[in-house]
Amino acid sequence: MDTARIGVVGTGWWATEAHIPGLIEHPLAEVPALCDLDAARAARAAEHYGVASVYDDLDRMLARESLDGVVIASSNATHFELARRAIDAGLHVLIEKPMTETAPEGRVLLEAAERAGTEIVVGHTFHYTRLARRARELITGGAIGEVELVHSLFASSAIQLVRQPDVFEGWAFPVHGPTGQNFSAHGQGQNQLTHSAALAAFVIDDGPESVHGYMSNLEVPVDAVDVLSVRFTRGALGTLASVGTKPNDDTPHNELRIFGSKGWMEIDMERAPLLTLHRYDGGDEQLREDDPSMHYPLRAPARNLADVALGRAPNLSPGSIAQWSVEIVDAAYRSAASGGPVTIAELYRTA
Repeated sequence: MDTARIGVVGTGWWATEAHIPGLIEHPLAEVPALCDLDAARAARAAEHYGVASVYDDLDRMLARESLDGVVIASSNATHFELARRAIDAGLHVLIEKPMTETAPEGRVLLEAAERAGTEIVVGHTFHYTRLARRARELITGGAIGEVELVHSLFASSAIQLVRQPDVFEGWAFPVHGPTGQNFSAHGQGQNQLTHSAALAAFVIDDGPESVHGYMSNLEVPVDAVDVLSVRFTRGALGTLASVGTKPNDDTPHNELRIFGSKGWMEIDMERAPLLTLHRYDGGDEQLREDDPSMHYPLRAPARNLADVALGRAPNLSPGSIAQWSVEIVDAAYRSAASGGPVTIAELYRTA
């Protein structure tokens, strides 16, 4: 294969800001077709980026186009069904986060991809940063010993978008800006906590065993403040806290602290990107990210999909790790509703 032909499903804000330009910038990728239920929106994106074909039906696009992969950048609730159809057609997929809304749906996709021999790349952008990859390398290599405690804080302005739908006035977007449904259909858990849950699971290379979650809506119709206690499968305990009420013009917090039997690590992913390893026997290590383009490499997942399709690179944000984030968030919502802890096994028993 000389060129990766990637179709894009969903032509809203993030597809036109990140995924389509990421593919177009790739020297060995091309975007032959876009698909969106809103054909006019897809047509505007196609005109802007010089894409030849536009569809309002995925099955029609799959039947008519010769593709190697598909980006699924539609609304959260549609990820499962659209991705399953693309995987069943034998294609690699990039699914925007969250991979799916529920853990059983995620498991179905992973099993389908294994049968088809295809890869699921998930748009957890922080996995592509040097800080996250170095942290994972150090921890899985035993630099802090056995992981004992994971503490994550992710504070953003996401819920301000529900409070103030016009918050993006004055922002420049290449084609489309956000619409109200991007944020009002789901709260902090689905839209933001999924980032930090995936980052924690990625860095320690471990998934959840049980979750006890608390959520507050404040005055908006979705969860705005989430606090989780997590037990991981290898015994570590974790706290994941996320809030969406920061001012729109303030830099998000995305902080991770991991304590182990031989040392601890702190990572600031957003405000002053820095990783610091503290070994109890000395020999600290620091890695600062001075390249602004690597603070949040928003186009990296789409480029990775093209490289995976070409056989040039491994999947750097695989569905298997994204599934841990899906499990954490799914269990958190169920726990907050029930008032008690939820084991991950329960998610599959009640599917």
